[in-house]
Amino acid sequence: MKKIKIFIGISAILFCLILTSCIPTPKCNHVYEEKEKVESTCTVKGYIKKTCINCQEEVKEDLSLLPHIYEEKERVESTCSVKGSIIKKCTTCSKEQKEELPLLNHNFEEKVISPTCTESGYKLKTCVDCNHEEKSNFTDPLNHLFGSWEVVTEPTEVQDGLKKRVCTRCSHKEEEIIASVSYVDLDIIKEEFDQNKEYICSSYEELLLRFNCALLKNAQTLTCKLDYEHGSVQELINKLCLDEHIPTAFHVKAQLGGNILKCSFTYTAEPEISSTHIFYEQYQSKNYNPIVSSRPTNFDNFAINNSKYTYEVSTSDQLFYALERGVKPICVEGSNALKVYEEMKKVLRTIISDNMTDAQKVIAIHDYIIMNVVYDEEVLQLLYQGMPNANQYNSFYLEGVFFDKKAVCEGISKAFASMCNIEGIPCVMVEGYPVANPNGAGHAWNKVYVDGKWYIVDTTSDGTIIDGTFEILSYKYCLIDDATHQKIYMPKTYEHIACDSKLNAYSCNTFEFENNVYDFNIESMEELEILIKYFEKTTTEKTTIEFKVSFNYGDSCKDEISAAYKNCGLSANYTYINSEPIFMLIKGENF
Repeated sequence: MKKIKIFIGISAILFCLILTSCIPTPKCNHVYEEKEKVESTCTVKGYIKKTCINCQEEVKEDLSLLPHIYEEKERVESTCSVKGSIIKKCTTCSKEQKEELPLLNHNFEEKVISPTCTESGYKLKTCVDCNHEEKSNFTDPLNHLFGSWEVVTEPTEVQDGLKKRVCTRCSHKEEEIIASVSYVDLDIIKEEFDQNKEYICSSYEELLLRFNCALLKNAQTLTCKLDYEHGSVQELINKLCLDEHIPTAFHVKAQLGGNILKCSFTYTAEPEISSTHIFYEQYQSKNYNPIVSSRPTNFDNFAINNSKYTYEVSTSDQLFYALERGVKPICVEGSNALKVYEEMKKVLRTIISDNMTDAQKVIAIHDYIIMNVVYDEEVLQLLYQGMPNANQYNSFYLEGVFFDKKAVCEGISKAFASMCNIEGIPCVMVEGYPVANPNGAGHAWNKVYVDGKWYIVDTTSDGTIIDGTFEILSYKYCLIDDATHQKIYMPKTYEHIACDSKLNAYSCNTFEFENNVYDFNIESMEELEILIKYFEKTTTEKTTIEFKVSFNYGDSCKDEISAAYKNCGLSANYTYINSEPIFMLIKGENF
């Protein structure tokens, strides 16, 4: 019975509790009363704290920031170029505020600028306060009003002239080159050529020009409309082939339909055959004293680079043709022309210094060719035998000189002219024939321009062949005149270039002995004795020395030479070539 009573009691208590939780609590109608207030400033918000008088609930209300109260502290007034400003500071918190002021208007003054020869005219407004400028109402320049041309320098055969004129309004000077009265034909170089174009030729001279242009370009075709009276196609081609002067071997076929001439060309292969034998031994020469050039190995400031003209070349003969005319060659990459051109420049870097005179440069080139290139007797003999493929032998070209070190007169003369012109010394190759045998084998030599005069240099003849076995260096035909050279050879080309003077090559070349420098122009017995001492004390076998005797030596210089040997206490162990006043001593195996 006790357990039942206890359970009933607990149940009654739980029931009462459940009944009590289900009765809702009455809602408070808050009545707030302000208990605390903190006022706002311009930087910190204030607040109000309130408490309900019924339920004691507390609430907090934020107050808004007060606005800054600014006071102007600093003012910078605007100009027409710089905006001004006002700096204001809050009286409560010291915060600063900057306000920009607008630019003022420009205070313009106006004037009209008149046009000049080169500048436009316009209305110019300039602000007197800040110099700001505004331009409007433009007018065109007047252009120069030149007076007549005045010749400043007359052209010569090797140098351009100069003319000038002056503007009568502004005194501006204008200069213009007057093309030289050229010793070589530049028309072909200057003429643009396109083998796909049909050219109109109003004369034979125009047709010949186009024909030469085609050959120099190694063009495959040439088409010309002939607007003049002409003969048959065969007559035209025969005359063109006779008159052309481009150094290239070719065959041409032509047809003439009405007045339209069409030509097609085929060209012989570039030089590609080297001769196999060397007939002559090159003797050393005491006249040959190569300088130690001051030029660096990458030197490329050659005079030819200053030419007004350029021409693209791929063959060595095109290269020679351009250089002979003082034209800068543009060599096709990988071509024979480029290989030869680079080799020529390589040589010139080593044998020429920029402080040398033109005469010294000419002699250095002359000497280098003779001492490094042997005359190709094999090719000459084949030529005498009517060799059908002569134009394919290197010896007729620059390739023979610079690749094979063997050449005939044509290749030697091309090399001499090319190297001189690279150095800015005008030089041409002359073709001619022996006086003693006009119908025999031809010959080639050079005319070179030194210090305002033309001279003959026959490098092939100066590589003198002795006893058909050895070759020696001579200056007998170096820088001489027409009268001297025409005793043995007559020219067929460049006859208009007159060589009226001689230059003493023996004075231009020097040697050093016992700490003194001497030349090969011997003016006294004392100098002759010095030269003989030099020759005997510095010479081995197979050596020569050549000199010019310029003092009064009586009937024969040989007597003075014998006396000089005796005076020096030396035995005369030499043979000689006597072309008085030029004398050469030779020491060889049999002398």
